[in-house]
Amino acid sequence: MNYNMRILFLIQCFPFPPCDGISVKVYTLIRHLASKGWGCDILCFGNHDAGLRVAEFEKIAAGVKVRAVIPLPSTLERAFGTLSSLLKGLPPSFGGFKSRRFRAALEKISAETGYDAAHYDVINMAQYLPFGPKVPSVLSSNDAISLFYSGMIKECSGIFRKAYLRLSAWLIRRFEAAYYKRFDKVHVVSEADAAHLKNICPEINLEVIPLVVDKAFIDYKPQREHGQGKDAVRIVFTGNLAIPGIANGLFEFLDNAYAELLSGASPFEFHILGPNASPEDEKRVLAFPGVKYLRWAKDYKAFLMTADIVLVLDKSGTGIKNRVLEAMAFGKPVVGTKIAFGGIAAENGRHCFISNSPQETGAELKSLLTDTALREKIGASARELILSSYSMAALGPQWERLYKDIIPQKS
Repeated sequence: MNYNMRILFLIQCFPFPPCDGISVKVYTLIRHLASKGWGCDILCFGNHDAGLRVAEFEKIAAGVKVRAVIPLPSTLERAFGTLSSLLKGLPPSFGGFKSRRFRAALEKISAETGYDAAHYDVINMAQYLPFGPKVPSVLSSNDAISLFYSGMIKECSGIFRKAYLRLSAWLIRRFEAAYYKRFDKVHVVSEADAAHLKNICPEINLEVIPLVVDKAFIDYKPQREHGQGKDAVRIVFTGNLAIPGIANGLFEFLDNAYAELLSGASPFEFHILGPNASPEDEKRVLAFPGVKYLRWAKDYKAFLMTADIVLVLDKSGTGIKNRVLEAMAFGKPVVGTKIAFGGIAAENGRHCFISNSPQETGAELKSLLTDTALREKIGASARELILSSYSMAALGPQWERLYKDIIPQKS
């Protein structure tokens, strides 16, 4: 097969500019394929300012055509959609993306010819498979979502929240088992996610391709450390504090290791970028001396660039953590849990420091705080790993093979 393919991408949120792990993956993928001469059409959901971003995206990515951007369902529509999904035994998150307008647009596009494959991005788009073009299909699930929910259940404390998560996990697992095998290929980002899905349904045709880092991080030129020539080294923690596994990991460290680290001879600044924290958690964070807390950073890259050490303390989760890849791409030494480095081929003590307890985290931070050369060495090794294994230059050919491999199955 030596012709350039044409792919229809169904996406739950317009991917430009990329603002989270999901949009970074699909944005970098589409740009890569377009640079190879492939046709990439997009049907997606988006908000009121999507029109301006569509024009800019199509300008910088020749070969990309945005077929339509459909408004997200209203609050009332989402409520009815969630209820409808539950009554049908489908994952409740489908309700947020259940849209007659999206379905109608998809059916109109599907009546056309010329597509070689259809790419459904993340589980919420899988519900549209019956209405998509009758061509080979790829579901890019990223993670094994039922496994992700199982981890959240362990970290969640509220009775009703646990009950909702258990119901969601059961419905998602059932959907994964019954529906994923209908796709010609299902993409996940780690072997752990693939093993979980294979255990659920051995018939799923799985492909593991890691996440890639946004080119803006790849193109970053390493600069002098923030801490060099200054009184204090800066430690930065990032993570959505609405996620129990992230918040619990942070507070375990603060409760059990922060005071000892603070009493050491080496001065440091501790900055927490933790969006979506509850008022109680925000108060709890600010009660610790010396902590500087931010709800949001307008320019995340600029904020991350000020870090000398990055801390990622997730206690639950699946797949690959995009914020870990981004920090490593910036040449920052990262200290984190085993889960934080899940799916990343990082060697402890060479590319990063992996801790098994708050006390270990404190000890590793203490070593980095007092040793500039160690920070530079770990950061440089981390960046080399990203460039060699987690850039689109490294992983783009795997995506090309994924699409090409499924075409003969239905030719």
